Amino acid sequence: MKHGLDKAIFPLLALLALLCTACPMEDPGKDEGRKEDDTGKYPPPLVPVTGIVDVPTEGTVGIPLFLWGKITPEETHQIILWKVKDAGATGARIGRYDHDYTDPNGTPLIVYTDDAVYDDYGQLISTKPLDILTTTAPGTVVVTATVSHGAASGDDYTQDFTITIHPFVAVTGITGVPTTGLAGTPLPLTATVLPANASGKVIWWNVAYDGRTGAYVHYDDGPITASTIPHLTRAEWDGTVTVRASIDNGLAPGEAYTQNFEITLGFVPVTGITDVPTEGTAGIPLPVSGTIAPDNASNKEIWWDVIDPGATGADTPWYSRALLTTTGPGTVKVRVVGYTGRTLTDSYYTYSYYETEDIYITIKSFVAVTGITGVPKEGTAGTPLTLGGTVTPDNASNKDIVWTVKNAGATRASITGNTLTSANAGTVVVTATIANGSAAETDYTQDFSISLFSPPPPYTLKPVPAGVVNTTNTGSPDTANWGAGNNSNYVKPHTVSGFYIGETEITYELWYAVRTWAESHGYAFVNTGREGSNGTDGAAPTIARQEPVTYITWRDAVVWCNAYSEMSGKEPVYKYSGNVIKDSTNATACDGAQMDIGANGYRLPTEAEWEYAARGGNPSTGEPWTYLYSGSNTIDNVAVYNTAKTANVKTKAANSLGLYDMTGNVWEWCWDRYTETYRVMRGGGGLNLAVNCEVSYRDSLAANNGATYIGFRVVCP
Repeated sequence: MKHGLDKAIFPLLALLALLCTACPMEDPGKDEGRKEDDTGKYPPPLVPVTGIVDVPTEGTVGIPLFLWGKITPEETHQIILWKVKDAGATGARIGRYDHDYTDPNGTPLIVYTDDAVYDDYGQLISTKPLDILTTTAPGTVVVTATVSHGAASGDDYTQDFTITIHPFVAVTGITGVPTTGLAGTPLPLTATVLPANASGKVIWWNVAYDGRTGAYVHYDDGPITASTIPHLTRAEWDGTVTVRASIDNGLAPGEAYTQNFEITLGFVPVTGITDVPTEGTAGIPLPVSGTIAPDNASNKEIWWDVIDPGATGADTPWYSRALLTTTGPGTVKVRVVGYTGRTLTDSYYTYSYYETEDIYITIKSFVAVTGITGVPKEGTAGTPLTLGGTVTPDNASNKDIVWTVKNAGATRASITGNTLTSANAGTVVVTATIANGSAAETDYTQDFSISLFSPPPPYTLKPVPAGVVNTTNTGSPDTANWGAGNNSNYVKPHTVSGFYIGETEITYELWYAVRTWAESHGYAFVNTGREGSNGTDGAAPTIARQEPVTYITWRDAVVWCNAYSEMSGKEPVYKYSGNVIKDSTNATACDGAQMDIGANGYRLPTEAEWEYAARGGNPSTGEPWTYLYSGSNTIDNVAVYNTAKTANVKTKAANSLGLYDMTGNVWEWCWDRYTETYRVMRGGGGLNLAVNCEVSYRDSLAANNGATYIGFRVVCP
């Protein structure tokens, strides 16, 4: 019986295996209509199309209409396939221009073959799409726009559009074109197309003959439409200019309308030249410059005329009368010349000029640049940095500095004018160039390395209003007098001025950014800090960057506060013998530190400030002031405690002032002494029991010691 069952099961198993091979299990990541690539993976899902806009709504019989639309969002496919859904009476067809097929004049013909290419996923990757709508009669045509696989389902996205086709109306004339103007003054080429309902109204202007005026038609950037007004410009002389106006498909579909116009340009002579330079440097060409009167003078070309070179060897080179060259110091007498007009005689022009009175230019001996100092050595990544420097010697002939990036490194730095912008921290090398700085026609260059530091991450401080703190025992060991070191119960009123305190303990991310900056600015630390309870001393931040910094001494915290103040443009608070404390290895300075009450920098909270903020900032608020822990009588709501690991700041609820982790996570250094060599810590840490985390509980540690669950937060005025 058993063998018979085996014989019956084997064919069933074989059939099941065949079915599993023929119909593999569906990949949950597979979209219908999408295929695997050579690696067995599927392309990322499409961003679905939400709409197509800006499609033309009108056209003209016999004039090809370019079909175009803007697909939204931009992240999706941007290729549209067009088809006629309902031609009505218009005889509409959709084709495309093909340069492989031309008429006898070389104009591409319209073909009606769609050469679309799809990839292995069925997605359109290249195409010569049909996008030219042709019609033979007026009426209404409905076209369908299709985006391959553009719908959220993976199907094609389609949208219909109605286009009104108007009868063709030929242009009969162009009027309102200006007939006069002034050379040197741009002249708007305004015009009116007749009749008003003409099918074509976009005029293309060009100069057919400039009449030796130098005139040229200028178009501003942007699309050319019926409302576009170009200008006749660049003319420097009087004369008659012939301009040609052309309207494509103006006479008939495929046949342009053209009309010529004559414009007479008058000449405005130069009547004065002022503000001419009166100093130059031997060996360096001096360009002519000055203010020409009137402002609308037709020809603004001016040049030097050397009357007496003196000992300077002054001359004007053959290739440019606008440059004055000299070989030595001295005084040169010149005049500056400009045009006042021209007269045509026997096919030749005779020119007339304006000349200034004699101008004396002092040519000084060349003084080479020897150096550039005072260039910024550092900046903050992402913050524009103004570049500048002092050129030596002070009497150098040329001092204008041009800045360029020589090596951006990882900073992605660039320079516009004298402003350096960057995206990342690192070192950028910039080059300062002073044209003709070393000698005539020899530039002076000097490279500078600039260190760009990462900006410190944002740190929020919360306001604490002024008030009186009655620090009372709530069942934990306390002291009768702050700093006395005993464990008696106490009640001690203490007035607290208003201040700002950190919303959180100092995170390792913030500690690291400031410490890195500080160490390059003359600061030194005993301990480099750890990332929470399990970090590596001084290592770069990791995914645990939002955990509090730990294993830092009280002295480290004091020095870090000064560094953070300086980095932030504030005045450091902690000083010894009038000097800012920058080295936590200097026990004498740190332990003898004095708070500069007038400074606006960051500092450790006093013990009274800490407890006042931890309790909620004002005894009159009632219940929050009597909470056993900061913000609650239930420690689990507000504290990380009795655990073997620190947590990210702001993991638990805040107290009534919006302060987090005033209970638990890490002990927090305060400014006050506990004994002569010990400093106060408050708040309890992650290793502690609930009793050690009560708001009134005090502890201490030697100022030169750090531990895994000791950190701090800062305050400022």
